[in-house]
Amino acid sequence: MQSFETYCSGILRRVYGAPVWPAQPVSYTSGKLGLVLLSSGKAAIRTQSEKITVAGAGNLFMTDLPFVLEPLEPCHCLCVVLEGAAADAFCDQLTFPLVQDAGYYPGLTTLLTALCDNSLSGSRVSSVGLELLCNLEPDRAEQQSLPPLIHRAVTRIRTGYANLYGIEELADELGVTKSHLVRVFHAALGVTPGQYLTDVRIETARQLLLQGNTLEVVATLCGFSGANYLCKVFRKRTGQTPVEYRRAMAAAGLTVENDSFAAHAEADLF
Repeated sequence: MQSFETYCSGILRRVYGAPVWPAQPVSYTSGKLGLVLLSSGKAAIRTQSEKITVAGAGNLFMTDLPFVLEPLEPCHCLCVVLEGAAADAFCDQLTFPLVQDAGYYPGLTTLLTALCDNSLSGSRVSSVGLELLCNLEPDRAEQQSLPPLIHRAVTRIRTGYANLYGIEELADELGVTKSHLVRVFHAALGVTPGQYLTDVRIETARQLLLQGNTLEVVATLCGFSGANYLCKVFRKRTGQTPVEYRRAMAAAGLTVENDSFAAHAEADLF
C-alpha cells in the first residue's frame, strides 16, 4: 500500500521552485507546468515550438515544459515547475504559453512564495500547489461562463482598480443599481464586488512591495486613499503590515532592495 506522501506526490509535486534573477537564458526541461511571476523587469518565454511570449513586472507566465526563460532586461522572478496528475489536467485545458496580469489572481504571490520554500514536505507541496491551481482555474471559467454584466464588472475592476472609487461608481458605469450588482456578483463569484476589488488591490500591493516601492507609492498605484489606509486593509487581509510582509520576503531573498522604502516604513504608523 502506497504511503500518504507518495499518494500526494502523484497528484502534484514540485520539480523546481525558487526566486531567479536570470542574467542569461535559463532552460527548464523537467516537469509539466511552469509558472513564472515577474516582480520586476521584463522577460520572454520561448517554448519548444519556438513560440515567444513577452511579459513585464506584475505578469504571470503559464507554460508547459520545456521552456526557456529569457531576460530582456534586468528582472526578478518567482519560478515554480510542477508535475503530477493535477498539473497534467491543468495543462490539458490551456493553450500555452499564456501571460496574465498577476492582479487577476489574489493570493498568487503568497502561494508561489510558499512553493519556493524547499523545506515543504511532499503533502504540503501538494496542498499548496492544488490551492494555487484552484485559484488559477476560476479565471478561465469566468472568461467562458460569466454573465455579461459580471464579466464587464470583473474586467473593469482588474483593469481600473487604481482609479475606481467604489462600487457605486462601478454600478453607475455598468448602468445598474449597487444592490443589484452586489447581489448578482456574489451569486456568480461567491464574493461581493467590494471584496473582489480589495483582493485585487492587495495582490497588486504585494507585487509593488516586492519591487521596493514606498508605501505612499504603493497606496497611490493600488487605489488606496493613503498609506495609512493601505496599512489597515493590508493587515486585515493578510495578518501582516506591509512592512512586516516586505521584511519577511526580504529575509527569504524575494525583494528588490530599496533604502527609501525602509526609511519611509520606519516613519509609518506601526
